[in-house]
Amino acid sequence: MVRPFNSASDSMPTLRSALIDTIVVLLTITRDVTTNGEIQEDIPDPTAEWELEGASAVIACRKYERSRFNRQLCLNFYGYRCLACGLLLAEKYGKAGESVVHVHHLLPVSMMGGEGIVNPLKDLVPLCPNCHNVAHGRKPPFTLEELRTFIATAEN
Repeated sequence: MVRPFNSASDSMPTLRSALIDTIVVLLTITRDVTTNGEIQEDIPDPTAEWELEGASAVIACRKYERSRFNRQLCLNFYGYRCLACGLLLAEKYGKAGESVVHVHHLLPVSMMGGEGIVNPLKDLVPLCPNCHNVAHGRKPPFTLEELRTFIATAEN
């Protein structure tokens, strides 16, 4: 069965969302506070009726191609440090984080109106995965300056 990626039937109803929030709160209250962030083996099961995950589905969606060459030119110019928060994942994760960075299009490819020339030094910026996710939290994406303002405000 082929179905559109963003169909109305895929959206979660408000009641279901509230129920999930309630379960999360209950799990948070009941978890052992001495775990220090480690995974608990004896997590209480308040419902025993969890949602199934892992079902496969065929999805038809539009994909906009990105240029690996433009990505590399951007990274050669700016480096792998996030231009919003300053995080260099290699400093946090060592060799495993060395090449981990997203390259963000300041004007999303989906909004370009078709194929077009992208200047890798003016139109692309490196962002860590977290900042990139936050940037795309709205349409159009948050600007680099807005991201920096969020970070500066949260740090104070």
